[in-house]
Amino acid sequence: MDGAAATQAEGHVVLQPQTIPPPQAISDAARTYLATPFWAGDRPPLAADDLEGWKAAIAEVDLMMAPMVEGMLAASEADVEKTTMAGVTVYVGTPRTIEAGRQGQVHLYIHGGGWAFMCGEACRGQAALQASKLGLRTYAVDYRNPPEHRFPAALDDCVAVYRELLKSYRPEDIVISGMSAGGNLTAATALRIRDEGLPWPAAVGMMTPCVDGAFVSDTLATNAQFDIVLKPHTMAEFWAVYAGSHDRTDPYLSPLHADFGKGFPPALLQSGTRDLLLSDTVRLHRALRNAGVVAELHIWEAMPHGGFSGLAPEDAELTTELKAFFARHLGRSMAEDDPGVTVMSLAVAYWSSRCLHIIADLGVADVLGDAPQTAEALATGLDVQPQVLHRVLRNLSSHGMFEMKGDRFVHNDASRLLRTDSPTSMRSFSRMMGMKVHWDAYRELDHSLRTGQPAIDQVAEGGLFGYLRTHSEDAQLFHEAMVGKSFAQIGGVLAAYDFTRFGRIGDIGGGLGHLLNAVLESAPGAEGVLFELPEVAARAEATPNPRVRYVGGDFFQDEIPACDAYLMMTVLHDWSDEESIRILGNLKQTAPKHAKLLLVEGVVGQGGLADFATDVDIEMLVMTTGRERTEPEWRQLLTDAGFQLTGVFPAGWCSVIEATIA
Repeated sequence: MDGAAATQAEGHVVLQPQTIPPPQAISDAARTYLATPFWAGDRPPLAADDLEGWKAAIAEVDLMMAPMVEGMLAASEADVEKTTMAGVTVYVGTPRTIEAGRQGQVHLYIHGGGWAFMCGEACRGQAALQASKLGLRTYAVDYRNPPEHRFPAALDDCVAVYRELLKSYRPEDIVISGMSAGGNLTAATALRIRDEGLPWPAAVGMMTPCVDGAFVSDTLATNAQFDIVLKPHTMAEFWAVYAGSHDRTDPYLSPLHADFGKGFPPALLQSGTRDLLLSDTVRLHRALRNAGVVAELHIWEAMPHGGFSGLAPEDAELTTELKAFFARHLGRSMAEDDPGVTVMSLAVAYWSSRCLHIIADLGVADVLGDAPQTAEALATGLDVQPQVLHRVLRNLSSHGMFEMKGDRFVHNDASRLLRTDSPTSMRSFSRMMGMKVHWDAYRELDHSLRTGQPAIDQVAEGGLFGYLRTHSEDAQLFHEAMVGKSFAQIGGVLAAYDFTRFGRIGDIGGGLGHLLNAVLESAPGAEGVLFELPEVAARAEATPNPRVRYVGGDFFQDEIPACDAYLMMTVLHDWSDEESIRILGNLKQTAPKHAKLLLVEGVVGQGGLADFATDVDIEMLVMTTGRERTEPEWRQLLTDAGFQLTGVFPAGWCSVIEATIA
């Protein structure tokens, strides 16, 4: 018989012997992983009631996983603490650098491993890994596992931890994710949250979830030989030991049987074409979509169950997709998906931002110490009405700025950034956004829409930079604000790019040199050049770094010292394409052929914080001749200036854009 298969009665397919070549449209790392047997050999079948057999298998896997866990902990950029929440063991992974605006947002992670495995130290390792990858404080639930604890013990533990998180975090600041059995528990937890009347999390992520204990999904058969990680008989054992004698159509056990028409959080689902649970994932996505739930499905070529073990570029793509999905939904309540609420929220957004400006201007965060205080106590010496101050702080608390404890207010991570003595203070940045000239310029936004010219030209002669030259107090505030903004970005930049290969690093338009100083600290073998306007360079040199040469000049026309790498952080977004090409052309005059150009800029469509670059773009429209740009637009600008874009490295809401001289 010709061909590899024959169709018989009732749609049964009989496969003929054939050799399937390795997939070609994947990375080399992924192809190598697929060629490596995941298990050294088949273990004997385990009966659901074989308590000792399961304990031995769990111990064997723990031993096998130990070196991998040590690797996770060593490679991660997070610290892990073991704690107990509602009687449940939880590993809390805290990234050493958390993106601005994310300090009060958290990730509830539910591990996989067939409900029985990946507990204890493996869960600790996942807490570190997930916190590092997503940049969020991660609470990894070390739930009770079978064979001693069958359904619904694991689910009860996950819901209990979520309840505890609600005591410290707003529901819209919580996301939940899990892989495999963890994906099952993520879906089941969301259903329990709904049915118990608890507020929704912002979003959920379900990676290759097992969601139907009926065991009828198509790829349980078609991918049985292709998935190198998970096999049908193993999956059957997992279901048996977890479910026991419980009815597998229970939606908390098999979420695919749920009524999603009653609601479900925004969801991202992931699988691969060689995943045994591809059909489970596809069926769940279809059920969610049919119920009108916001749901995304991401499928990777040739990916088996669990991905390529974090070893391939495809795994990094998955992390990027999940991180961006969570960023789009974090901070948003489910009510905000109502289009009417969306319009209203945007229409009145300035109400709360104006409250922030005034509170920053008054220095309320400096007055508030570590102990809770009433508005009446805070108002003493501020020359404000206590009742009105209470209302303003109450509004900011509802948006994650300060916290209310009864009738008193206390600091949280966000409000501490309004303190003048904070090492990463954002007080000046908040005050700058409330400057009168700023508000006046935004009243003229229609001028920009009609003419394409900066709105500030209507209220300040010479535009923003002309205004600052003649208003020294506002200029001082502007420079302090740029320092605060740079501090918020520095951690992401250092994590995204390796500067140790350069001997001399120039920071062009680098303000007082805070980014350059941090870069030099990370690259102890390098020296630096700070190139700024003469008056700014002089201020920076007043507190000198012995490894930095301070040079005053105009980057449009004055000679820029030769360097191995040129940093420009949020400089070119202030200028039009024509002006940016002039700046880069002047830099290129003295740049060595081997030099790297490193632009720290927003990339529209690639950042977090709901693509913050699109917000910054409006600021550029109103206040400057510049703009935020997409990656193709950056590529074209660099090409027109005689450079070649060679890489884009995400670093929070902005990215490090690397280029070389063409």
